[in-house]
Amino acid sequence: DPGKVEVGDEEDNFEYSICCGENALWKCGTISHGINNLIYLAELDNESQRIIRLSVPFTAGYVIEGIYDIIELALISNFLGFESVAAYALVDMLIGTTDEFLRGIIDALATLTSHAVGSGNNYLAGQYVQIAGLVYFCGSFPLMFVWMYTVEPILLWFGMDEATAS
Repeated sequence: DPGKVEVGDEEDNFEYSICCGENALWKCGTISHGINNLIYLAELDNESQRIIRLSVPFTAGYVIEGIYDIIELALISNFLGFESVAAYALVDMLIGTTDEFLRGIIDALATLTSHAVGSGNNYLAGQYVQIAGLVYFCGSFPLMFVWMYTVEPILLWFGMDEATAS
């Protein structure tokens, strides 16, 4: 029957049904059993606490980055006007999209370097950092010139006025 599924251990084996029966998903006993399983899964063990400790600095960094971006947009809007904010957001999106393709190199570097350091091969880790830095630079540098000469026509194409586009 596609509406039934068996979940649980051998000693705690329930047969759930979507709409009918003793263990239908909408019944209080089934919901209570599901909540108990959720609480069991959410209990903090040493590994969960370690993951949380490691994730706090990254989360704080992203929150601070978001606050900085909001303040940056507010300052541009306050001093330069709405058209400048729209132009800034568009240019930031275009350059950010290009940078996301190259950021894969840095993400791969984080994985490869941690594996090399973990295996005790610091020389290989250094090689990874040098190669990734060189590839990132060689990919970014030409794109800087591409965007330098194409941003103004793109802004004009999107309907910005001449002063804002320049």
